[in-house]
Amino acid sequence: MDKNKNGILSEAVINNDGRVSMVTVSSGSDYDDDYADELGYHVNEHNRNIIDYDGELIDWRLRGKNLCIRISADEKIIPYRAHCNDKDAGVVLIADGVTEIGGEAFRECRNLRRIDIPDSVVKIGKYAFYECWLLREITIPKGVKKIEEGAFSQCRTLETVTFNGDVEDIEMSAFDCCVSLEKIILPNGVKKIYSYAFHECCSLQSITLPNSIERIFPNAFGGCESLKNISYNGKTYDDIDYVLYLVNRQK
Repeated sequence: MDKNKNGILSEAVINNDGRVSMVTVSSGSDYDDDYADELGYHVNEHNRNIIDYDGELIDWRLRGKNLCIRISADEKIIPYRAHCNDKDAGVVLIADGVTEIGGEAFRECRNLRRIDIPDSVVKIGKYAFYECWLLREITIPKGVKKIEEGAFSQCRTLETVTFNGDVEDIEMSAFDCCVSLEKIILPNGVKKIYSYAFHECCSLQSITLPNSIERIFPNAFGGCESLKNISYNGKTYDDIDYVLYLVNRQK
């Protein structure tokens, strides 16, 4: 039995390994049932039991009334720090027509597990998703030209990054400390990878660099201790220093 301050979580079943597998939510709790399954929960409308399919659940994921945040096309620009530190945000659905996600807009939304970014978005601001600890995948829209400084830094469970378009620059610390990221395929068109862009991505095992790369700045992959497979110009290397030499055309 485990109760939280808000009175929402009334009971929890804890596995032998310490993970929470099931909770009972008190009747009358106000959250968005329609999007519960999108977070990986199964909701029984009669007993309000919620099961996390991954076998892991943190009680504060269910607090508050804004489990799903919908952002309409009328907003156009999501303002600076608009939803910063919003612990109730589990799913964010951005309507087509929004063009910009402001700096730190979702910073420290540590309950955020999914965000749908439409192709209308052309800018993702600095530290927009900093410390979104539960965000596991992200798709970069085709209109975004650069991943700004710290945009996805400290997204510790981020496993998949899909680039749909014409990113040219990956700026400083863009994916710093994304410790669950194992593989990156950069699209043709990327020209510069700035310092610390993938710093301390300690699970990163492989990266594919496009022929469009012009410069990789120092420590772009510093601390990537698992990185052993680097594809560039049709060849595979196991040493980033040698690839740096080829790309920068200098010792």
